[in-house]
Amino acid sequence: MAGVPPLAGFFTKYYILLNLTNLSFYYTVFFVLIFSTISSYYYLNFIKCILFEKKKLKTLYFFDAKLFELRFLIIIVACCILIFFIFILPLIFNKLMLLSFSCKYILQ
Repeated sequence: MAGVPPLAGFFTKYYILLNLTNLSFYYTVFFVLIFSTISSYYYLNFIKCILFEKKKLKTLYFFDAKLFELRFLIIIVACCILIFFIFILPLIFNKLMLLSFSCKYILQ
C-alpha cells in the first residue's frame, strides 16, 4: 500500500501515475503523491510501534486492545466476509445477469 520500490504496490502506483502524467492529469498526480506520502507515514508509524517498541500496546488507534481480543475480531471479520459472499454478492450478480439479459433482448 505504501509503494515501497521493490514490491508490486510501487510498480502499480508508478505505472498508474505515469499514465496519468501522459494524459495530462497533473493535479490528480499531485494529490495522489501527497496522500500517498501521508498514508505512508501512518503505515510506517504503525509498523514501528508493533516491531520496534518494547512496551506493550494498550490502545490500537481506535479501540482498546484489551476490550477486543484477537479471537473476537477474527470472528466478526469472518462473519462479515461470509455474509458478504453468501448473501450480498449473489444478489448483485443476479441483478447484473438479469440486466445483461434484458439488454441483450432489447438490442436484438
